[in-house]
Amino acid sequence: MKIVALVPYWSNYTYEDNSIDGRDTMLLSGKSLLNYPLLLANKIKDIDSTYIFTNDNSVESTIQDHLKFELLHRDQNLDSQNATIEDIVSSFLNVIDCDFVLLLHPSSPFLQPETISDCISKVVSGNFDSAFIARREKKFAWFRLERLNYDTSKGTPHLSNVEPIILESTAAYFFSRNSFNRFKTRIGQKPYVKEVGPFEGMVVSSKEELKISEFLLDSGFFVDSKQ
Repeated sequence: MKIVALVPYWSNYTYEDNSIDGRDTMLLSGKSLLNYPLLLANKIKDIDSTYIFTNDNSVESTIQDHLKFELLHRDQNLDSQNATIEDIVSSFLNVIDCDFVLLLHPSSPFLQPETISDCISKVVSGNFDSAFIARREKKFAWFRLERLNYDTSKGTPHLSNVEPIILESTAAYFFSRNSFNRFKTRIGQKPYVKEVGPFEGMVVSSKEELKISEFLLDSGFFVDSKQ
């Protein structure tokens, strides 16, 4: 059984409107965000190899020397705004022999090794075909100007009686090669949902999120360690 970590990176990708340009290489606590998924993967004993899948070899200069990873070249057409994450994973699986993939994005610096290890164990056990990170929110939710999880026909319900919503994070995904080949998506038909708190599941994209992340690291709320 072989488990690999995949960290996709492309320098010219245009993110959502409120995102910081070049966010994957922006500095957080003195190092680029791209270091954090590598640091995480290096702490997980079940991972055999870690790859940065990119068309930009210069990104290696932003990585700390002690981190173990391989730079894997990908086709330039995967840098297109029209390329999907499924296109990237498919291309990766065409050149890397593995049984399971941990997909990590360089925008979630607070993910913990035990969280990922739990996802790995659940999928490897065969009880699930994939796993992803999510947050549970017990709040009044709307979607496209329609109430999503509550009904006011008999008055506004007490918040304790409202069904919670699950918000998928793009922090990490774990899936088997077989599941991806069958369903062509990083989340299969029988996923394990790993719920985390608002900080661990945070995706750093905007200037505000960057400031919050700096505060969390500087305050010691989350420990950033090389160990």
